[in-house]
Amino acid sequence: MKREALSERSDTVASGSKFDNFDCMSKFYRSKQWQEFRSQVLDADDNRCCKCDRTKKGNVVLQVHHKRYVTGRKPWEYPLCDVQTLCRGCHGAVHRFWPPKTDWDYLFEMDRIGEGVECDLCGRELRYVHMVWHPDWGELEVGEGCAATLTQRGRQDNDDDETQRFETFRHRRHWDIQDRIAQRIHLGVLIQIIQRSDDRWCISMNGATSVLKSFSSCELAQRHAHDALLSGKADEWLSSCGLKGSPNVYRLHGVIAG
Repeated sequence: MKREALSERSDTVASGSKFDNFDCMSKFYRSKQWQEFRSQVLDADDNRCCKCDRTKKGNVVLQVHHKRYVTGRKPWEYPLCDVQTLCRGCHGAVHRFWPPKTDWDYLFEMDRIGEGVECDLCGRELRYVHMVWHPDWGELEVGEGCAATLTQRGRQDNDDDETQRFETFRHRRHWDIQDRIAQRIHLGVLIQIIQRSDDRWCISMNGATSVLKSFSSCELAQRHAHDALLSGKADEWLSSCGLKGSPNVYRLHGVIAG
């Protein structure tokens, strides 16, 4: 497949053939609700691609990838565990608009001197063509460097993505560590991990402390708080307590949102 064909495959989304109602989808992605949700997802991933770890520096474009779709649900009506931040290149590879980045098999090498053959990926003119194959894509004629990159295995799965997201949440500089309390604001919620007198750890969100669960370590409590935020359970609990998005709580504890 030549490089022109790669762009044709990515154009299927822009042409609307990928959706039953492309105009409706475009309206959704221009809405205030989507822009707010997009900012929330990028913030949860520290404004980095979950696959290649690139940031918005240079010409890198970050997008929101939905891991699954539910009929009738708007693009912003998903818990954070069902979405992730990807750069445009990694997002295209996931949806097969561009060739996958991993799990290619090396086939053979050919000397094509004088034939004007270009690499299907980077467009560089080649003398020695390396043929690679992917079960979901087929064959590509590429140069030596592109062949080496494609045939290196090591696909990240969803568990790897979630682990990376938690490590970003846990180690970000916005944690304010005080005596027996670690606190920060994340996704608009004040999170406090509090060490009790029995050395167990409990979670407080927006000033409401859960008395039903405690944890043996600060990290386990952080993991539980992180999972609750991503799954939407934290929003449900805060709404039931009447504490969702309460700015007075932030001023009370002197925490500044990062």
